Amino acid sequence: MERAGPPAQQLGEFPKSAFIHGMQESATVLGLLTLGAAALIAAWAPGKRRTTKTTETVAAQA
Repeated sequence: MERAGPPAQQLGEFPKSAFIHGMQESATVLGLLTLGAAALIAAWAPGKRRTTKTTETVAAQA
């Protein structure tokens, strides 16, 4: 590429910048998906709150 001169070097920069741009965009999307998944897991995590009565509570009330 060096033998072809500055126009060829400039032409060689386009694929590099396109690759970097694509990687940056995909990393951003992956980060947002990860944050969304973490929020869903935190909202529906078991043991956070109990909405049903346990068998011990039902037995104590009987």
